Order: sequence, then C-alpha cells, then structure tokens
Amino acid sequence: MDHRIGALVVTRNHGSVVGIITERDILRESAERSDWLRETCVRDVMTTDVIIGLPDDDLDYVMGIMTKNRIRHLPVLEGDQLAGIISIGDVVNIQLETTGFENRMLKD
Repeated sequence: MDHRIGALVVTRNHGSVVGIITERDILRESAERSDWLRETCVRDVMTTDVIIGLPDDDLDYVMGIMTKNRIRHLPVLEGDQLAGIISIGDVVNIQLETTGFENRMLKD
C-alpha cells in the first residue's frame, strides 16, 4: 500500500516479458475464487497477451493505445527487454503540465 503499485510486469530470468498482473486481475480473481486466492499462482491470472509501448512512442499514441484497450499500465520494451512502465496517471500528469505551460505562455 505504501508504494501505490497497481501493476507488476512478469519477466523470465533473462528479462523478457511474459505477462502483467494488475490490481484488476487480483480483484477479479478474488471475486471469483476468494477461498482459493492464497493458493493461486500469478501465472494463472496474469495477462499474457501484453500490449507494449516503445521508448520512442509519443504521448498521444500511448494515450490512444491505453484508452482503446482500456488499460492503465503500459510496459515499455526496448527490444525484448523491459525498459520501464508508464501508467495512465503518468500520461495525465504530463498532459496537465504541458497544458499548464502552454496556457501560461499564451497568457504572457
């Protein structure tokens, strides 16, 4: 709870991405099988068809991908290695900062 982590990217030992597990996956699983949750493995509930971004993707594209696919976390891969993860909150914050800067420039 302290770190406010909403998703974990699951990788192999050499770093290639094999899935992602989110708060939603865990909530869905707990609603369906709450009595078995302690014995449920990540591999059983993670999303394996992972939608990814690339380091050179622009924010409008990333926002479109996240909106279209109704996802809140987007792993960013460089080759087959995880370079980072971007959340919808990150995208919104950047958009707000940019908009605020542009508004200030227009007012000045």
